[in-house]
Amino acid sequence: MKVDVKDYVTKLTAALKKEFGERLLYVGLQGSYLRKEAGDASDIDIMAVLDVLEPEDMDAYRRVVKGLEHADRSCGFLCGRRELAEWNRCEICHLLHTTMDCFGRLKELVPEYTQDDVLRYIRLMTGNLYHELCHSRVHGFAPEAALGDGTPERKAPAKLRKEGSPERPDWERLLPGAFKQAFFILQNKQYLESGVFAIRRAELLPLLSGTGRRVLQEEGLAFGSAPEAQETAGAKKRLSAEGRFALLFDWCRETLDWAEKAEPGKRG
Repeated sequence: MKVDVKDYVTKLTAALKKEFGERLLYVGLQGSYLRKEAGDASDIDIMAVLDVLEPEDMDAYRRVVKGLEHADRSCGFLCGRRELAEWNRCEICHLLHTTMDCFGRLKELVPEYTQDDVLRYIRLMTGNLYHELCHSRVHGFAPEAALGDGTPERKAPAKLRKEGSPERPDWERLLPGAFKQAFFILQNKQYLESGVFAIRRAELLPLLSGTGRRVLQEEGLAFGSAPEAQETAGAKKRLSAEGRFALLFDWCRETLDWAEKAEPGKRG
């Protein structure tokens, strides 16, 4: 069942104000509910900022969330003001564009970013994705959390698929999260190229061409059966796992090459 996210955020913010008082500086909405792509089982991604964050504050925040309806959907990002002010600048563009202010103004709490910071984000995230693909294909398991799936613990090594076995290799299980990571990278790359930061998949697709467009279409097919997913995927038939892996691998190489040429001093 989809959640009335406006009502949820209103109640959460009121409860947080009661718990933390003036120490609460910010509440914002992120994720699929912000993009209007939420399904019946989607998490509610909330960003909250306190003046100072201590371990006991995390426990208090947890109690607040558990006291509300839909606690099982709770997800997101909690931090202190000082840590946010010192955050890696290469992530600020993405953070600002993918967070909707519900209480306070996020722009007043984060450092300023430049186009070169956005380019560094693209290079870093694409390089990490390339490594995850290679590692999972060769060694059969992701070194830490699988990209984009929110799993914090290390994955246990899995047996590679044998002839006639239904078991899937870990590189195949990694693909949904990997394509989601590519979506975030594509958002930032398009922003550098056009100045437009498209929040929704269906808004981003018309701005893309070539391999990037194919990657987002495949991501839309993997995203689910919601109308937004179908709007992104169009009438395209989904590739095999091997085809999706090859497409994403080639796109990573193309994107790293693009980023190298886009470096200051190398731009045409």
